[in-house]
Amino acid sequence: MLFLDDLLIDEVNEAKMAAHEVGVMEALEVLDVARYELFQNPARRRGGAPYVIVGPTRAGRLLTMPIDDTPVDGLWRPRTAYDSGKQQAVAYHGRRRGKRGTL
Repeated sequence: MLFLDDLLIDEVNEAKMAAHEVGVMEALEVLDVARYELFQNPARRRGGAPYVIVGPTRAGRLLTMPIDDTPVDGLWRPRTAYDSGKQQAVAYHGRRRGKRGTL
């Protein structure tokens, strides 16, 4: 089981998030709210991040974040963050209802 404790934010991923109108605090809220779901990323074979987090902010905005591991246990680096699309939202809500959802 993967352990997600914190997100590593730097100038590069912060700028990519901002391009999608997602603030750093919103991205961090997804972990704080602790209602996120973790999926294997189907794009991982094409150079995508190995995992994707989908979860709500405190305001209810559903975000998707492709994440990479770091050398520090529990610390993951999001490549970016953006509003979840229909496929991510369906998978997220399915998992929340106890169904086996995949992206």
